[in-house]
Amino acid sequence: MNRWTKIIILTFFALAACGGTPPQPVARETVPLTDVSHMENEFAGLARAQVDFWNSQDQKAAHTLFTEDASFLDWTFGDHVEGPDAIYGIVAAVAASDPDWHSSAREWFVGRQDGIAVSDMWNVNLGYGMYTREHPLVEVDWLHLRAGQIYSWRIMYGFDSLDKSNFMLTSRADEIRALLTSYQTAWSSGDPQQVADLYASDGVRQEPLLGVKQEGREAILSYAKSFFAWYPSVQWEFTQPFGEVAPKTPLSGGIFTIHALGSDGKPCDVRAAVLLQDTAGKINHEYVYYDTHSLIKCGWAW
Repeated sequence: MNRWTKIIILTFFALAACGGTPPQPVARETVPLTDVSHMENEFAGLARAQVDFWNSQDQKAAHTLFTEDASFLDWTFGDHVEGPDAIYGIVAAVAASDPDWHSSAREWFVGRQDGIAVSDMWNVNLGYGMYTREHPLVEVDWLHLRAGQIYSWRIMYGFDSLDKSNFMLTSRADEIRALLTSYQTAWSSGDPQQVADLYASDGVRQEPLLGVKQEGREAILSYAKSFFAWYPSVQWEFTQPFGEVAPKTPLSGGIFTIHALGSDGKPCDVRAAVLLQDTAGKINHEYVYYDTHSLIKCGWAW
């Protein structure tokens, strides 16, 4: 019997005598692939239909696309209406002032019956110059679905494109960029406490697609410990800030690329949209939505 065989046998009996087994890495629970595909198809279909509605200005389509009690909210430009006909009225008003305007879907991030859709708008003038196809107005829509229709549509905008029209308050824009930078740094640090410090003591964090929810800073701290165990070398890259100019508790967020290792142990990127509500620099509520194709590719869904 050679030396290494003896060591292996002795190690086995030592573990057995202690009643223990070698520690195993904790695997992350994944959402079933069929569920992800279903939610992707439903959300993507309605997100595309919403952009088609912008472009067609079809009043009949409004009743197909939106529930009868649907809410449309755009704090930045002071619009809040309810019902398909009223929503059509908003679209018709935009078309009347800029008849050549056009919208094009860019990407979307999915939850469960909700999500974030990003689109570009051009040939539209908000009073400070024309947005063009090369330099569009970036629209970020938070959509909620019910029975195959949209029942809530809340519009935000890319900060960089709002800057062009002087709608974004400089102080607020600086606050949000600072918060998103801190968010990126904390979730890339490997330090769970640094993550927990981002949130209010009663902060709530949700990832609807993955069925993940934490309530309170301690629960978020515990989740961050697990997250860094799953992805010890993870890095978050912040690519697009967005938000709204609102009188109270405005929403803001960012689009991130999460650089991690996939289920095969190879480097892999997951795209996510993070939606935040904050007070005095602390996050009260967070929603994380995912690009499902990257989620599947990296093995976060099976």
